Amino acid sequence: MRKSKGKWVASRRDVWDLDYTLSPIILAGLVKFKETITNSQFSGVPSSFVKGPAITDEDVKEWHNTIDSMIYAFDRGNMPNIKDYNFKINLEHGEKADGSTQIFLNCDNEEEKQRYYKDLEDHQKKCEEGRLLFAKYYENLWY
Repeated sequence: MRKSKGKWVASRRDVWDLDYTLSPIILAGLVKFKETITNSQFSGVPSSFVKGPAITDEDVKEWHNTIDSMIYAFDRGNMPNIKDYNFKINLEHGEKADGSTQIFLNCDNEEEKQRYYKDLEDHQKKCEEGRLLFAKYYENLWY
């Protein structure tokens, strides 16, 4: 993406996988936003987080946790890395009765594979929650 004559222009490559194009931009903005409100006298806490007549430390903490959930959702580095799990998928060829070739995928450690899939599922749920929070509080990302 680039600016041309004051307008943002996207190329075909940018929109091929738009989430990969936008995620680092959103992530950088959210990280800077959190850093700014953390180091500022202004809290930037949306009124929906304020439980009483004035903003409390607990309100600020809850807002910061919400921002952290958004940050997690756009940080591709949080995705479980398959290399961190102790299993391998083996490809085996076999022959069917009719003479055609059949391919089998066998796992050498089913427990580790299931742990990876569970971690991947948990990660995807956290990302979905964070993106929904981003959409919900999109207009509250100011201080």
